Amino acid sequence: RWGEIGEYMRLELKMMLRNKICKASLRTITILVLVFSALLSFTDVYDGAFMTSFLLSYNFIVVGILFLSTIMSYEGNYIDGLMARRESIYALLRAKYYFNTAVLIFPFLIVLPLIITGRSSLWMNLGYLFLTAGVMYPLVFQMSVYNNNTLPLNQKLTGKQGNMMQNIVSFVALGLPILLEKLLVLVLGDVWGYVALIVVGCIGIATHRLWLRNIYERFMARRYANMDGFRASRNS
Repeated sequence: RWGEIGEYMRLELKMMLRNKICKASLRTITILVLVFSALLSFTDVYDGAFMTSFLLSYNFIVVGILFLSTIMSYEGNYIDGLMARRESIYALLRAKYYFNTAVLIFPFLIVLPLIITGRSSLWMNLGYLFLTAGVMYPLVFQMSVYNNNTLPLNQKLTGKQGNMMQNIVSFVALGLPILLEKLLVLVLGDVWGYVALIVVGCIGIATHRLWLRNIYERFMARRYANMDGFRASRNS
């Protein structure tokens, strides 16, 4: 029904819900998001403007950090099949973006009690949602060019997975939204600061095909080195 993009979106959903490692990670993250949101909504444990911003940033970007900082690493298990068709990687990248952007509706719904209890505003939540989809995702998606280490789908992860670049990108993706929010709110005020976040995010969303195409072309320029890395780490 949705063509090649739909097939890759279905593949993404299967990867998260059927494979042991991905399913366990997603379950853990969901529990953490629910617990933090409940504590922030109904207790004074994390009361304060900074903690509200931090937990909102965490709730929206954590799934992206978990699965997109290692983007293409799980696909390294079957990268040869993906490379067999022209522009299949570009279709996969678009599917990953659409899928992970759609997933953002769940943290938005989870943090609705913050709006009801007055701990956060609707503008603030919309600002983080659009900023994540339009600015943070393009940042984290850059890792698809450089990741060349295959991660197992059903085996326990060991300490050798991950690298310094992934850690740096994850740290920036978690902290940059807070910095941008505080800066824009300081300069423009509460409402207009969040409106600016929404506008910036919408620009990134509207131009997603351009920056995804750029990522795809850079990936293809490195494809032989990346495939060698995927194969070597897969067989090690």
